[in-house]
Amino acid sequence: QFYMLKYVNPSTYQILGNLKIITTGLLFRIFLGRRLSALQWIALVLLMVGATTSQIKTDCEDGMGSALAAPIEGYLFGLLSAFLSAMAAVYTEWIMKKNDDSLYWQNIQLYSFGVLFNFLKLTIDDINSEFREGFWINNIFNGYNVATYLVVCNLAFTGLLVSWIMKFADSIVKVYSTSM
Repeated sequence: QFYMLKYVNPSTYQILGNLKIITTGLLFRIFLGRRLSALQWIALVLLMVGATTSQIKTDCEDGMGSALAAPIEGYLFGLLSAFLSAMAAVYTEWIMKKNDDSLYWQNIQLYSFGVLFNFLKLTIDDINSEFREGFWINNIFNGYNVATYLVVCNLAFTGLLVSWIMKFADSIVKVYSTSM
């Protein structure tokens, strides 16, 4: 994402991000073997076109120049980003649905990796800085205010909602809910 932003402006970044709508549909078909009806494909294309045109209009109103004016590297990173995002969504759906484990157990398994790797990274950073600011666990909430706590709670509930969608619905529903 950051490499793509190096080559494109934020409006073009948002527009290229809409490619994940179609790539999710394609990978949904290829890897999960599930067919989308013609009406569903039309709906995906309309969603992508609608999201794109709303962002182009905003770009032109701001007078920021031509939309989609970027070097080829930006477009290549956009395609790569769309493919990886769609692949992650389809793979996550496959993982969530391939067994009968409880959704909560699957979330615990999934988030355990994040907790472990973040714990290790923060501890290594403290060791490298010779604990100048103390052990990270003692000051993990320094600088938090009410808005920060609300953002953290919002993101936590969003993560739970996405896992529910992936377990009981599918990647296409996730694309629509994310676009909304």
